[in-house]
Amino acid sequence: MQTATGLEWRKYGEPFTMIEIDLNQGQGIKAETGAMIFHKGGIDVVTRKAGKGVLGTVKRSLGGEGLFINEWLANRGNGIIGLAAPYQGDVECVSVEPGKDWLISRGGYIASSLGLITTSKFQGVGKALLSREGAFLLYAHAEQKVEDLF
Repeated sequence: MQTATGLEWRKYGEPFTMIEIDLNQGQGIKAETGAMIFHKGGIDVVTRKAGKGVLGTVKRSLGGEGLFINEWLANRGNGIIGLAAPYQGDVECVSVEPGKDWLISRGGYIASSLGLITTSKFQGVGKALLSREGAFLLYAHAEQKVEDLF
């Protein structure tokens, strides 16, 4: 299958779905730490803080996601990366259009194209207590072009 940004990907297995994403020279993805099962070929990894500043990183953590994010970059030639979620369930690729934000359930973010922006937002005490999703929720949005979200 092909994504909106041109990445080729496949999925295997249910209920514990694994995905493989083909990265051509110069392509890359962001993935949650711990999501990578394998990688091969000319792929390099860079680990960064997941949020903007200390507060953004802490809010992301409170939203059920990791403090850090890995960028997998095909700098030295083509490669393949295998990813899986920490919970059972299916994995799909969603095209995130500019101006149409997506709300991601706690622990639901696995990977995205490099241009996708994720932010944590406070949902309020009442909603946090009733929803069991925590006080902070993860939002994904695209700035100028369609981006991929796994």
